Amino acid sequence: MEKLKFNKSGLALSRRIAAEASVLLKNDGVLPLKKNSKIALFGRNQCDTYKGGGGAADLWAVKCQPYCDGLEKLGNVYKPLLKKYRDTCAANRDPSLGKFHHAWNYHKYSLPEVRLCDSEVELAASKCDTAVIFIGRFSIEGRDIANVQGEYKITDQEEIMLSQVTKYFKKTVLVLNIPTALDLNFLDKYNIGAIIHNFYPGHLAGFAMADVLYGRVPPCGRLPFSWAKCADDYPTNEGFSTDKIVYSEGLYMGYRYFDTFEKEVAFPFGFGLSYTNFKTETFSCNIDKTIVTIKVGVTNIGDFKGREVIQCYLSSPDGKLQKPYQALCGFEKTDWLKPQQSQELSVSFDLLDFTSFDQETASYVLEKGEYIVRIGKNSKSTTPVCAVCVGEDFVSKKVLNRFALSESITELSNTATDKENTDNLPKLTADFTEIEILDFTNPPLIKAKQKTGDYTFQDVLDGKCSPEELAACLSDEQLAQILTGDGFEKQRTLGLSLEPLVEGEGTHTHQVTELGIPSSVMQDGPNGVRATTFANPPLPPDYELSGRDCVYYPSVIAQASTWDRKLIEQMGREISVDLDKIGYNGLCAPGVNLHRNIRCGRNFEYFSEDPLLAAELAVSLINGVQKNADGSPSNRYAVLKHLACNNSEYMRVTGDSVLSERTARELYLRVFEYVLSRTNPLSIMAAYNKINGVYSAANSDLLDGVCRYEWGYTGWIMTDWDVRVSEAECLSAGCDTCMPGHYKTFEELQNGGLTRDVAEHRAANLIAHLAKTKHYFNGELKNTTA
Repeated sequence: MEKLKFNKSGLALSRRIAAEASVLLKNDGVLPLKKNSKIALFGRNQCDTYKGGGGAADLWAVKCQPYCDGLEKLGNVYKPLLKKYRDTCAANRDPSLGKFHHAWNYHKYSLPEVRLCDSEVELAASKCDTAVIFIGRFSIEGRDIANVQGEYKITDQEEIMLSQVTKYFKKTVLVLNIPTALDLNFLDKYNIGAIIHNFYPGHLAGFAMADVLYGRVPPCGRLPFSWAKCADDYPTNEGFSTDKIVYSEGLYMGYRYFDTFEKEVAFPFGFGLSYTNFKTETFSCNIDKTIVTIKVGVTNIGDFKGREVIQCYLSSPDGKLQKPYQALCGFEKTDWLKPQQSQELSVSFDLLDFTSFDQETASYVLEKGEYIVRIGKNSKSTTPVCAVCVGEDFVSKKVLNRFALSESITELSNTATDKENTDNLPKLTADFTEIEILDFTNPPLIKAKQKTGDYTFQDVLDGKCSPEELAACLSDEQLAQILTGDGFEKQRTLGLSLEPLVEGEGTHTHQVTELGIPSSVMQDGPNGVRATTFANPPLPPDYELSGRDCVYYPSVIAQASTWDRKLIEQMGREISVDLDKIGYNGLCAPGVNLHRNIRCGRNFEYFSEDPLLAAELAVSLINGVQKNADGSPSNRYAVLKHLACNNSEYMRVTGDSVLSERTARELYLRVFEYVLSRTNPLSIMAAYNKINGVYSAANSDLLDGVCRYEWGYTGWIMTDWDVRVSEAECLSAGCDTCMPGHYKTFEELQNGGLTRDVAEHRAANLIAHLAKTKHYFNGELKNTTA
């Protein structure tokens, strides 16, 4: 097999992100390990390490360096025990691991533990200083995590291992290689000195873990979700993982619930320890119109280097509309600070980003009162630093009600009336005198351009015609083809013998060779480029699927745990290098669906339960993919997904998310709105699910109404693969391309309700998109950008 040559700077970055994403949940002083400290490794997960989750996000061909390999090379590992684990794991390893059918269809959330006798553990304890215990869990697109042993709860075999190790070892470290959370109620029974959450660490898991344990890269990650004491504590459990999910918690999701109702958690949103300690001091609080800026000084007062995350929260006043206790409104992360070193950080946010939606008046409003700005280490540890005064209700935007409930629901309500005393806080006053009130109550009609000449795609690039004028040149048959993708099934139906531009079922748009309109080629991979195809067996038994040398970065939730915009933007730029190498135009990422429930099987592929944190890091990834280091376009594109309310994997293709318009707009749509207000992803993917009975991909209120009209999005919108609603409905509602590609005549599309005007409008959006990216014709690069 050809030796793979990975991008070296990408590999180094993957290792760095995996280390800096690690969240230290507990430490009684056992960490960091001393340089020559001898350690004994326990748990099958040390050998069978999960680099990432399964499904579209997996780079199936890329092997993971297991924890034990990295620790053996960079540390001092007890060999007899390591050999037993390696031998046992090798003898019982699934030979299909890493192949397509394992990555998508066959999976186990946990693996049987290696059985040890007490004498083996006792002998290891006599030879070693510290035990490091590994517990791992797999997760996959298409299936949610059950609240049972082996998934959300530990197994009996894991209990036995914990009991044995803590019986003989005084110093113990628990490493969690899991997608989100685990039921940790077993901790009270065992002496665990330190706990590290490593999420899914990607390519170089072993080296990254050695960096963390030995203090080369002290852990500086922070949780991007709330970790309840048990799964039943989340307010989103009712109806979760069913075909109809009622969002009866309303706005009280994640920390918004736990903080508002003063519920105890295992670890709060934003939590994370370090090997050192920090002192923070608020220097100043200022406002310019509606832009609030807080300057904070951070000093490392401990004995190790470290990085601190300053988190800023906003408590809005209750008026006509109830509000959660607080919401994240900004954050910044320090550089690496040595002991006694200080840094000043500036956290800014726009008050208008935190308006409430009034369903009765269909408007976004800042209700009068005092908005308390808070600084803290996590959501359970915040201190007021100032109050922003809003003298009268201010309506910032008027819209149309677009998401009528398909049935009545009763949302969770907060009846508490106690207010915090703000007498001693600095008072700032918001100024709305020059703020334009936006009005989106008169949506425009779609009208196509008249044909003004015979044009080609090159004329668009040369500025001789617009995308709309070229779209008017398309015949009915060409329109029907360009509006649907170019999957193998479509090629077979059309009787075409075209070789796919890049391996991969359904990764192309349909090229129109007569007019020089190229194909756009994209691939999955929010944590790297999956340069592999949906290949059909048989494959040689020792050959991993289309093994290509693309770096596997830590999973999206791990990326979020860094709370580091610059690091994620750098990762996006390295991913763009791999896109170039393989010949793809776009990356089907990032996904910004929120962690509504901890047991969603795809949470590892999404950033956070909080829309601001998710959006800020998604913006960084998008900018990294779409821009070069100097800010110029890379001619690659990112695909923002999945619009919207796709927050469970069970029956995700046909499931219905039932929620109030306020909840939709302030949480599940707001994350997309935040992204689009900060950058321009060249593409957006519509979700599978329904929203209040209407499929997202065929929801004109969502796509043409909110996304294009209210948010001003002008890019290319595609469906997810094989949505369960007709192409004509999707195209009429706002999608520009139906993926992956099924042949339809234009007459069939018209019979489904699609008009020629709308069809041309959708085609023009795709043509405009194609003009901004590189393209390949028969494997040869053609730079078709203007």
